[in-house]
This record gives sequence, C-alpha cells and structure tokens, in this order.
Amino acid sequence: MGLSRPIRVVHRWVSIVFAAVVIMIFAMLGLGHEPVEWVYYLPLPPLAFLLITGLYMFFRPYVRRRAG
Repeated sequence: MGLSRPIRVVHRWVSIVFAAVVIMIFAMLGLGHEPVEWVYYLPLPPLAFLLITGLYMFFRPYVRRRAG
C-alpha cells in the first residue's frame, strides 16, 4: 500500500481542522465580532494541503492502472 493509507488518514484529519476553522470564523461573524483580517487566511494552508492530497488520491488509481 505504501503511502495511500497514511495520506488518507491525514487528509481526513486536516479536513476536520479546516471545517472547524471555517465554522469558527462564521461563528465569530454571527456573534457580531469582527475578527482581525489575518484570521480570514487561516483556512488557506489546510485547504492547499487538502487540494494536494485530494488530487493524489484521485489520480492514484489511474496511474497505478497504467503502470501495472
């Protein structure tokens, strides 16, 4: 299997962190608190990681099929 399983597990946990950060931002806005501007950039690093790992998991079966 190699890296497939660990990447899947990390992808799931990072998606939970991403969702929690987005929910936190919306909750702050809903409560009337205007967060500092840099808080809006907090979801971007997890989102970039999710993009990379998601693309890896999406294309892996096609690459394996072609190589095998």
